[in-house]
This record gives sequence, structure tokens and C-alpha cells, in this order.
Amino acid sequence: EYPQFHFNGEVQNLGLIAQDVEKVFPELVSIDNQGFKQVNYGVDLTMQVIEAIKELKIKSDESEAQIKALEIK
Repeated sequence: EYPQFHFNGEVQNLGLIAQDVEKVFPELVSIDNQGFKQVNYGVDLTMQVIEAIKELKIKSDESEAQIKALEIK
């Protein structure tokens, strides 16, 4: 079941595409008894997203430092 979010007073179901998630985090995808793939939402997914954001922040900071160094030259 997809998580529910509220936008402008309306309930919206949002979700991830299991096949896309599986390419990066196969451990977060399971297959039900009908053969359908589903994303296992929960703590594991949240922790993976937080770690990915941390990595992107580090790369962004490094890129900014390189740009500033080039601007000084």
C-alpha cells in the first residue's frame, strides 16, 4: 500500500516504482504471491534515502569548493 499524503486538503497516494528501486536497492523490493513487485516502505527505505542525501551533500560541497577555486584562478 502506498503512503498517503495530503495536498490542498486532498489525499494523494504517492509511491515508487518497484523496478526502479530494485536496480539500486534490491533488498527493499519483495514479490507478492501473485508475482507483483512491491517496495517495502519503512525504516530501511528512510535510512537509505537519508544516506543518499548525505552523499549528495558531500559531492555538492566538493563541487562548490572546486568552482570557487577555479573562480579565484
